[in-house]
Amino acid sequence: MSSSDIITAMSNPLRLLLVDDDPFTRLTLSATLTSLKFSNIAQAASVAEAISIAEAAKPQVAIVDLDLGEGPTGIDLAHRLREISPRIGIVVLSTYTEPRLIGTKQQVMPDRAIYVVKQSITSSEMLLDAITKSLSSVAFLSESIAPPSPLAEFGDTQVEIMR
Repeated sequence: MSSSDIITAMSNPLRLLLVDDDPFTRLTLSATLTSLKFSNIAQAASVAEAISIAEAAKPQVAIVDLDLGEGPTGIDLAHRLREISPRIGIVVLSTYTEPRLIGTKQQVMPDRAIYVVKQSITSSEMLLDAITKSLSSVAFLSESIAPPSPLAEFGDTQVEIMR
């Protein structure tokens, strides 16, 4: 069964929440998701807006940028979204190959979250695959869709120096 078959077999239409502080990125991701036949896509530009939408709309998947500007990160938001809806699928998108490059004093990725490095996405099917994996009922620790970062082996102090 392909990723699109799994998505279609689930509730139709799947409710998505797209969170990115950059309007162009939101526009591009929304167009990509629409091309993948998603039609119920709520969009937020901030953590506060995302929480408000999540409480009202109860999305089944959240696609969240790691770096949301000043304030809470996408990882902080992911944890809050899991408090609101424990079964929500979470895909964290980032330009950083290692999440700690945004800052070492942050929470770890929530379980069952998919971390995707934006530069590693070479097709819309890869985004669809990340969404499908985020919905998996199989418990797993956070997963990354990208080549392993050489920084993954570094300690927080070393990563802070690299920043």
